[in-house]
Amino acid sequence: MAQDVFIKLWLNRGQIDVDKSLNAYLYAIARNATFNYIKHKTVEQSYLSNYQQTEAVDTPEEIYFAREIKLLIEMTVTQMPAQRRRIYILSRDKGISNEDIATQLNISKKTVENQLSLALNEIRKVVSVFFLLFF
Repeated sequence: MAQDVFIKLWLNRGQIDVDKSLNAYLYAIARNATFNYIKHKTVEQSYLSNYQQTEAVDTPEEIYFAREIKLLIEMTVTQMPAQRRRIYILSRDKGISNEDIATQLNISKKTVENQLSLALNEIRKVVSVFFLLFF
């Protein structure tokens, strides 16, 4: 901190008013340097604590299992009946609401809900078997 004060003094040596108190000028530089240091440390600590809370490093095993589960879900979806597969894709992949799917496919909203429920149950069963085998 003291080195920073003297460097700042040296860099601003041409702007120093010799008629004013050097002690007051040094005090102001030291005070500002201290406040800047504290503010910087506070920001740094805040960033580190947020980073540690939100940053989850995926291990190669986690990446592998995520890919396998995604592939397993895709395989399960391709084996579904055509209508159920179409409803699932419209709902989950394209993000279309149940009501819009019903209108688009000329079926009732209840049919869409039932087919989605059946599709999700199939996926849950396959994924749970996968977890039972590997864990």
